[in-house]
Parts: sequence; C-alpha cells; structure tokens
Amino acid sequence: MAASNNSRALQQTAAHENSPEVAAYFEALLQSRLHCPPIRCGFAGDDKGKAIYAGRALKAGEPIWTEAPFVAMQHEDNKEFVDCCDNCFVPLVDTKACWARVAASSSEVEGEAAPADEAAASVADFDASIAFLMKEGGKSPEESYFSVFSMAERQLKCSCGAVYCSETCKQVAYAQHHALLCPHSEERDNAMGKFLNHTLVTNEIFQLAAKVVAKILLLFVATQDMAKARQPVDMFCKLPWWEVVTSEDDLEEGETLEEYCDKFRSLISQTHDHFMAGLNENLQHLEVHGELNGLTVDAVLSSCDEILNVDFFSRVVGMFEMNNISMEIDHPFHALGEALSEASAEEKKDMPPVLSRVKTALEKFAEEHKHHLCSCEDEHEQDHEHEEEECYALDEDFVGVEGTALFSGICTMNHSCDPNCTVLYTKDGAAHVFAVQDIQEGEELCISYIDVDQEVDERAECLRYECYQALSWDLAVMLASTNLCPIVLFVGVGAWPSREYQFVCHCARCEEERKA
Repeated sequence: MAASNNSRALQQTAAHENSPEVAAYFEALLQSRLHCPPIRCGFAGDDKGKAIYAGRALKAGEPIWTEAPFVAMQHEDNKEFVDCCDNCFVPLVDTKACWARVAASSSEVEGEAAPADEAAASVADFDASIAFLMKEGGKSPEESYFSVFSMAERQLKCSCGAVYCSETCKQVAYAQHHALLCPHSEERDNAMGKFLNHTLVTNEIFQLAAKVVAKILLLFVATQDMAKARQPVDMFCKLPWWEVVTSEDDLEEGETLEEYCDKFRSLISQTHDHFMAGLNENLQHLEVHGELNGLTVDAVLSSCDEILNVDFFSRVVGMFEMNNISMEIDHPFHALGEALSEASAEEKKDMPPVLSRVKTALEKFAEEHKHHLCSCEDEHEQDHEHEEEECYALDEDFVGVEGTALFSGICTMNHSCDPNCTVLYTKDGAAHVFAVQDIQEGEELCISYIDVDQEVDERAECLRYECYQALSWDLAVMLASTNLCPIVLFVGVGAWPSREYQFVCHCARCEEERKA
C-alpha cells in the first residue's frame, strides 16, 4: 500500500517487501489470524510492492475476510462527540438519552404538536424494537449487531478515563499496551500524561507509535523473545517520518530540504523524550506490583534498547503515514435508521407496528437534523464562511466513531481508481473486506485510497497530496442490500490527515482516461 516521496525510499520499500521473510510471515498470517481466506499474498513489482490476489473466483458483494486492527485509535476531536471501547472501538452510547431526544423531536413539527392520530414512539417501543430485531436476526445476543444498544450500560472505566465495553476488552487492552500507556488519572499530571498531552498539540499519530512500542515491550515481557515480539512491525517497511511526509514542494523560500526535515527530527526527538519518561515511570510501577514476569526495569530497558530509540520511533511513525487507513464506525442510531429505511416494500408491509413507529421517529429526526459538511465548492465558499467544526457540531447526536488503524493484511492491498474491493465496518473496529466486482482467480484485489468519483487529473492530484475517501452511494446501497449481515455500514478507505501517497496510478481506468 505504501508509496514513498523519492526513488531511494521506493527502492528500499520494494527490496524489503520482496524478501522471503516477509512472504513467509504473510503466508502464516493468512493461515492463522485471518482464518484462511480465499486470497494469497504476493509481490507486484518494484512500483507496487506487496499485493493481495484472489485465491479463487469471487462474486460482487461476497465477503472475503474480516480482520482486527494491529493497532488503532479514536481521533481526539471525535471523543467529545461519542464514547467508544478503548479496545474494540464499539460505540458506547446512552441509548435511553438518545431516544429521548429522538422522541421529543418526532412529537413536534415546526414547533407545533404532532397530529393526535400519529402515535409517537416511546422508550418502551424502542426497547421492544431492539428485542424484536435481535430475535429475528437468529444470532445469539453476543453476536447480534443490536447488542450495541445495551453495551454502554455495562461499560467499565479505567482510572485514567478510558472506557471499555467489557472486562475482557479491559484486560486485553491492559495486557497489550495500556499497562505501559496509562496515565493513571484523568488529570494526566504524571510523565505519561505529559506525553499524551504533548501529542494533542503536535500530532496524535505519535500515540499510535507509542502503542506499537508498548505492544512490543509487553509481548517481550511475556515471552522474553524480542524477535517474535517485534516481527509484525518488521514486516512493514519503516522509513523515518520525515522521509515519508516531506517534499520539496513544501519548502519556504530559501529553505533546503534538509533544513525542513530537521524540523521533523527535532519534534520527534522531543516527543520521544516525553514518551521515554512516561515509559520508565510505568515500567517502575509494573515492577513494584510484580507485573514484569520476574524481570527488572533495567533488564527490560537493556534487552529492548533496539526499539526504544528515537530512530525506531520515527520509523514506526513513518510506517503509519504509509500504511494506515481510516476507521469509521457508524452511530448505532444511524445504522438502525438506515436498516429500517432500506427495508423492501414487502418487509415494510409486514413490519410490526412498534417497529414502524420507531422507523418513523428516526426518519423525522434525521430529516430535521440533516446538515451536510462544507464541501469547499465555489458556491459553498461564497455562501458559508463558518467553520467545518460548526457544521459537525450540529449533528452531534448521531456522530459515529472516527479514527485510524493499521491492519496487517488490508494494508498490503494496493490502490486502483476502479477498485474491485472495499473495506467496511459494522459495529466495532474489525474491518470487513468485500468484493464490489466479480473477480477472477489470480486477479489482484485492490481498494481505492481516494474519492474515485473525480476526473483523472483530480484523482492524480489526490494521490500526490493528502486526501480522504468516500464510497459512492450506489456502491453502498448494493452492499447494504446483501443479507450477509443485519446492517452493513460503509466507509471509504482513505488517508489519515497529513498523509501523502506520492505515486501515479496506472490502473486500466486511468490509462484509458488519459488517452481520451
């Protein structure tokens, strides 16, 4: 998936990704963690690097595989709108409070009382509807999508403020990274808290890099095998952060590229100092409580010095800039409203009255609160001078979870402006890869990194610079119409802000449109 900003970086990426060690790792990944999906990993040449190929013919709409993220995080600015589990990222919403707002909105029309013959949906109606949908789905309460509506009632909270949907998620997060990253209080007045606050005013992607280092350290503590602990990270080519994100196009007048890179080196050096101070403090805490598997802090630091330096940290940040994808998990009420609205005519005819009332209430609420974000089109710029954040806040009732994630398998998929696959999220941070075209055995599986509903020159510009992605509505409807899961939520697979792809797409669509 990666594309570097100069030929030397591209050569390094290709050489690394074509190594036997990388091939063996991804073959094992497919067989174990991804449960033998109908795909294979290969090498697509120096320009594209690693690639995923169809192991058999696939039909449009067919699910190919599901994958949990290696690491992920919720965006900081999204946290003020919605809580989610800090491990699996399932939304943790107060459904009773949300429904009270929906019911209040649907009972009034333009400030006047609704017609007397139009019964408003109550909280009891909402609860009955969820119970009906869970029963109709034919899945256990734990497996059903609709269990998301009750998860907030059972949430657990860490002393630092992190919330979890279950004791299992809390324990998993602690064992994988939180034991070393927890600031131990919501005030964040210790060294790790200072590191986290530092990332908020610099670059929150530093938190992901810290998660990776913490994950390696804790796996080393458990196994005392550094090669095994760091192997998943070593499978990705890791160029220093400044080599990935800098370009001569960004230079100020009279500034050299080296001087510009020095700004990034200085920032990441400061960041790493803050991180190491917090890491040392938390390692000492674990040693005092006997949680280092018989090791001392000094033993851990000396054994792990190869991953505790600023060079490794900068390369992990560079890895994210090259390989991460967006994570967008819809608000449960949005998902419920879309599922009920997209029911077939026959399904609507047989819909229980209680479900019809809930559907009507959600549709009224959605219509009243509909507000599109600024699109930056010329006419919009002339009519709207307000900030995007103001638009965003108007829809805060139904804001879903937004973040960024690294998936070991998905992040090996290359880009095409005519993609044959897409990545979807349902109720949590697990990503589902679906075919959106019929695919032949041996054909490369590709996703789009950008919004492909643009002209070829605009797409080329997006691939050169930072960008976001959105699926077309037709594609979303096609996938949502399948019966593969009770609710299919669509998301564009795109870049986290400030990422630059810096490559030219040579897919068949682009080549044909350039000739036109």
